[in-house]
Amino acid sequence: MSKITTVIRVLKLAKYLDVKYLKRAFILTLFYNILKVICLVGILVPLHNSYVANQIENDLLETPLPENTVFIESINATGKLTGSGSNINFFGGMLIKSELTEDELNQYYSKLREDRNDYLIESQDTAEISVIENGDYSFEHLENTVDFNNYYLVYSWGSDESVLQNFNRFDFRTLNL
Repeated sequence: MSKITTVIRVLKLAKYLDVKYLKRAFILTLFYNILKVICLVGILVPLHNSYVANQIENDLLETPLPENTVFIESINATGKLTGSGSNINFFGGMLIKSELTEDELNQYYSKLREDRNDYLIESQDTAEISVIENGDYSFEHLENTVDFNNYYLVYSWGSDESVLQNFNRFDFRTLNL
């Protein structure tokens, strides 16, 4: 009897150890998988958002320039660019130099506008891009420029309409640090 009792105790102990081990393994695996998802989202979402801003810039660059206008420089940006809160902004812009007036440029680009945030025109009287409220964005070409006549910023604000749009709040660039 004592051998049978000992075997039963060993089996009960083994069963207890297996359950305890399985619980620990499950918790560690769950924690590891959650950590992988967090890391993936933390890397994938900012990369995707940068891609969206790059596409906005490329759309501007693929647009034919009006007559008497030359391309100088382009830029794109993603992050908390305007206002407050935790929304993310996508920006693409290009610096042009044109003999046309701002009104003539507006008339030319208004034909290309799909919504109120596309192909906007601002005269550029400093190197700094003034339509971006948060951050230091500027055109390198204008850093040492004294005469800002005929320089214009053509820019578009974009949005993310992909399946990842609900994860944009996980982009570290939206944090108000």
